[in-house]
Amino acid sequence: MDTLRRTPGINAESLLPGLMLLILAVAPTQWSLPLPGSFHLTLSDLLLLAAVPVGLVAGLRLRHLSFAHLLFLGFAAFSALFAPDSRAAVKELIQLALYFGAGTLLAGSALKFSGQRGLLMAIWTVLGVGALIVGLALWQYWRGPFDDPLTVRGSFGNRNVLGGYLALLLPLAFGLMLWTRSIALRLGLGLLVLGGLSVCLSGAALLAITLALLALAARRGAAWLAGAGLVLMLGFTLLMPLMPRANDAEAFNSMALYDAAGQPNRRYPEWQAATVMALERPWIGMGLGCYQKQIGPFYGVVPNATGPAEPDIQNLYLVLAASAGIPACMAFLLMLWGGMSDAAGRNPKPKSARAEVLPGLDAGIAGALGAFALSAVWHPLLVRGLGLPLALLLAAARYRKTIYEPTCTS
Repeated sequence: MDTLRRTPGINAESLLPGLMLLILAVAPTQWSLPLPGSFHLTLSDLLLLAAVPVGLVAGLRLRHLSFAHLLFLGFAAFSALFAPDSRAAVKELIQLALYFGAGTLLAGSALKFSGQRGLLMAIWTVLGVGALIVGLALWQYWRGPFDDPLTVRGSFGNRNVLGGYLALLLPLAFGLMLWTRSIALRLGLGLLVLGGLSVCLSGAALLAITLALLALAARRGAAWLAGAGLVLMLGFTLLMPLMPRANDAEAFNSMALYDAAGQPNRRYPEWQAATVMALERPWIGMGLGCYQKQIGPFYGVVPNATGPAEPDIQNLYLVLAASAGIPACMAFLLMLWGGMSDAAGRNPKPKSARAEVLPGLDAGIAGALGAFALSAVWHPLLVRGLGLPLALLLAAARYRKTIYEPTCTS
C-alpha cells in the first residue's frame, strides 16, 4: 500500500477530495436501497465504503480522530457488546463508524490535501445541493394538499428530518451571507435562507435556526442584529399566519404539550419513559440500536395514555443515553461542543482574496452545529441523510486551520 501511495500518478490521497465532493452531493437524502434483513444502503453509504480502502492506502488511521470521536465510538462499541439484539447493534455501530470514523477521516484528509480551494469547492457543493433540496421542498409546499405538513419533506422522510437538515444548512448560508462582500452572493444566500425558513414546519428546528441566525447577526454587529431581528419578527408575525399551511400554527402544534383533545402529545411522555429507561442501565444502556424495541415496557411509568405520533419526535440525547448509555451521550455532546469551539476560535487573516468568506464560514459552522444541537432535543437527528453531513461539518471545524495555509499540490 505504501508503494501505491507514493507512486507518481497513483496518489491515493489526491482521490479523497473528489470522493468527498461526491459524498457531499449525494448524502442529504433518506432515499435508500433496501437489502435483506431490513438493511438499507444509500449512495453516500456506498461511496463512503468505497472510500475506506482509498483512505487506508492514503494513511488514514483511527488515531487521527479527535478524542471526543474516539470516546463516542468506543462507548457505542462497548454498549453493542451487551445489546440483546446483536444484529441491530452491529448495524447501528457500522452506521456510526461510517459517519464519525470513516466520514470524518475522509473529510479531514481531503481538507488537509486540498486546502482553501478544496474547502471552498466543498462549501459551494453543500450550498448548491441545499438550494436544490429547498427548491424541492418549496414545490412540495405549494403543490398541496395543505392539510398534511409531513409531505413537505424535501429529500427526507418527513418535516422533522427536513427541519434538522435546515438547521445545518441555513446558519451556514447565513454566516457566509453576513461576511461576503459580493452583493450577488449575499442576495442568493439571503433567498436561500428565506426559502428554507418558509418551508420549515418543525417548530423545534425553526426555534433553533432563529436563535442561531440572531447569534450570528449579533457576532457581526449591532446593526446586523437589529436588521435580522426586524426581518424575523415581521416574517413570524405578519407573513407566517398568511401562508397556506399556517406555518405559525404548524410550528406551534409540532411542539405543543397537549393535542386538540387535551391529551399529552406522544413526545413528552416518551421523554419520561426514555429517562427511566436510561437510568435502568446508565453505563451501557439497553442496547445500541435497540431503542424502539426496548422502550415499550417503560411506558408503564407514564400516567396518561398516549395515542399515535408522527415519526422522529424522540429526544436524541435520551435515545443515546437509553440505548448506548449516558457516557456515550456525554461523548456525543462533547463532539458537538468541540466542533462549535473549534469553529468559533480565532484564526489569522486568510492569505488569499478568494477566501474572504472564510470568517463567515467559521461562524456559520458554529451556528449550524449549535442549531443542530438544539433541534436534537426534539428530534433524533442521527438518521440517514443527516449523520454524514453532521460528521463532515465537525471535520471542517476541526481541520479548518489548514484553509489558511497555501493549497498543497503534492
